[in-house]
Amino acid sequence: NNGNFTLAGNTANGHLKLQVLNAIGQVVYEEAIKPAGTLLKHELNLQGRLAAGVYILRADSKGAISNMRFTVR
Repeated sequence: NNGNFTLAGNTANGHLKLQVLNAIGQVVYEEAIKPAGTLLKHELNLQGRLAAGVYILRADSKGAISNMRFTVR
């Protein structure tokens, strides 16, 4: 992965907080998104912002938290 993502899905309340954490748990990127309604389609472009390594993408929608692990090469 080069750091570019398309996030798609439903949010609990229309607000979404995204965080990218590095391997030691530090937040290296953060963004708040307010999609129209509860449907989400958002481009996340982190290419060139992250060094090669393993990261966690955390999405928090009104306390419903999802974590996804990814690797930047």
